[in-house]
This record gives sequence, structure tokens and C-alpha cells, in this order.
Amino acid sequence: MFVQYRIFKKFSLRPQDFYESSYWIQDLFFPVFPSEFYFLLLEITCAILVILSIFYQKIYINCFIFVLLALINIPIVSYNGASHTNHVFVLSYFFSIFLLPKKLKEEDIKYIEYYYAGMLITYSFSGFWKIFSMIKNTITQSSNLLWCSENAAKINTISSYHYVDLIPPDFIINSYDNSTFWFYFTLFGIAFQFLCVLGAFNRNKLTLVMIFLITFHFYTQYFVLADLGIAKFGLIILFFPYHIF
Repeated sequence: MFVQYRIFKKFSLRPQDFYESSYWIQDLFFPVFPSEFYFLLLEITCAILVILSIFYQKIYINCFIFVLLALINIPIVSYNGASHTNHVFVLSYFFSIFLLPKKLKEEDIKYIEYYYAGMLITYSFSGFWKIFSMIKNTITQSSNLLWCSENAAKINTISSYHYVDLIPPDFIINSYDNSTFWFYFTLFGIAFQFLCVLGAFNRNKLTLVMIFLITFHFYTQYFVLADLGIAKFGLIILFFPYHIF
């Protein structure tokens, strides 16, 4: 929430004309960019409920937390995704609405696995659509750039920087010199992303998935300028192998 407030403050300095809602729910709750008082009220209320949920684990409290977290993210996504929202943070509360730690028993491990699956399937869907688009564009002989095209990763990086009127640093461009490596590395990454959901049902695989996703987010943050807030830290908190200690 501190991260979201920092992003909110940065966006609040922009002209109101730049604010454009993308979904009906944004028109309903934030037809204009909210005031700092309104935004802080949502964040403080949410923080109080999060603390309260530690001592009083109730489904209705979890529901309120999820709704507030979703609302806090809405104004930011209305800047056409200028800053990626904390989807890991929001979804973690959505999929855990019915998980009450004090009432869980050892045999309820399947519910935790379903929770992991819900979190990871978002990444698997992302991998699926990349694979689907490659197959579709290959069959239709589309002129669109494919993820399996030569220098696809490099072109994606350059276009991402140019989109925000920036020039990629030389060390990033130079890192793409070995195009053969990046070709296979990109395909491997897409395939691994597609299979991420399988990690939900195996502790060892889940650790590998965690390491892959954290690496993936570091790459997208600096090479594609897709900074998903505190997603990396959220993944560590959720999937860290605590049982080894």
C-alpha cells in the first residue's frame, strides 16, 4: 500500500486530462482522479482491516480487504497502465477470502494448493496466450512480430523504451548480441510460464516456479519497463519454502 500511495502521489501531479478510465467500474467509483484524502481514507481503512484480520479471522473481513485493495488499484490502472498494478497483492487476498489460518487443519493442505493454483494460473494464462498467438499468426501468415521471431526480445525491449520516449541503456542492448541464446531463452521462458500452475501441487516445483517468476519480474522491470510494483516481494512471501527452517 505504501508503494501504491507513492505511485498515486506521482500521478496526482499530472494534468487531470491524462486520466482516462478503461472499465465501467472505474467510471462508477473514480470518474475523476481521486483526492488525496479519499485515497488515504481507503488505504488507512484497508490497513486497519488487515491488522484486524490477524486477530479476528473472518470471511467478511477478508472480503472487505479484497474490495478495498481492488479500489486502491483502480485509479492507477486508469492511466492506461502507466504503472502496472500489484496484481499479485490483490489476487492473493481474493483467493484467500475463505482461508482462515486458525481453522485450517493439516489435512486441509489441498485448499492451500488450490490457493497457489489460483495465483499461478494467471501466469499460465499469460504463457498460453503467447503460445496461442504464435500458432495463430504462423497459420494466418500474419506480418506481426512473433515471440519466436529473430530478435523478438530485443525489439520488444526497444519498443517498450520508445513507448515512454526513452532510449535503452547500451548494456541492455548489448546483452542481446547473442540472438540464438535469446531465441531459445524466450521460448523456454514462455513454456515455463505456461506450466507454472503445476508448481501449486508440488513443493519442490513451487520453489523453482518462485525463482523463475522473480527472475522474470526483474527482467520485465528493467528490460521491458513493466514494473509490477511489489510483485517480486509478494511472490517470495507467498511461495517461500518455509518448511526448510
